[in-house]
Amino acid sequence: MLSNICSVISPEFDTSATTKAVVMKDEALAEFMAHCCRFTKYAIQIKKCGDPQCTVKGCGATRMDHEEFKRRVHWLPSPMKRTDEEVECSTDKSLFYSFQELYGKKETTEDDRPSKENERESNKDAAIDKANKKSFVRDLQQTTIRCTACGKHRAVFLNASPTMAGPGQRKQLQQLSAAEKQMLQDVKSSEFDKYTCGAPLFHTESEHPLSRRLVVRVNLSCSIPQMQEVYAADTVATCAHCGDTAVVVV
Repeated sequence: MLSNICSVISPEFDTSATTKAVVMKDEALAEFMAHCCRFTKYAIQIKKCGDPQCTVKGCGATRMDHEEFKRRVHWLPSPMKRTDEEVECSTDKSLFYSFQELYGKKETTEDDRPSKENERESNKDAAIDKANKKSFVRDLQQTTIRCTACGKHRAVFLNASPTMAGPGQRKQLQQLSAAEKQMLQDVKSSEFDKYTCGAPLFHTESEHPLSRRLVVRVNLSCSIPQMQEVYAADTVATCAHCGDTAVVVV
């Protein structure tokens, strides 16, 4: 067990310590971890260097022949994408190298880890929602929109951020005109019929008159229940977890 390894390297180490920050305070363990450990999102790898002359406590010689060890034992690789040309030339058209193509042959990073792309998108969406924070208030809520994938309802708000010249214009632009309200009703039955949680109301290249006037939260997924703000606009009771209208209000 890892705690046993830690005890051998540093006999005074408290095995009840459970965080990397605490472990790294021990000089012997910190040196061992820097030399023999590799930390990734989903794995902790421990591998000796195999050098009989290594002075790092806990490392040193291996039972296997040193040259054989260097030839056969390597760090486990992280996912690595092929270039477009390599994908086109590969027989299976796979976007990623196989394990056999990477193990012991290429140094990899976590840059191509699939979930990291999701993290980058989530951070981007969170930044967009932060920029629109002033819009996500009850007074600016206009209607709700239903996700075609999960059935949940999401609130649609008037954009409070457009550039305005003065207070009078600000107040005027924080209301939909009669013509805009009619456009909103029309668009709800057409363009919004393909909406899914986390998507913008309009395509980026959309030139619809309301594309700069309305906003919706984008840092969302279908796994997130309906927010309380939905019930301020909807007159029909809906389930927070599935969007179904067949609910009993108690």
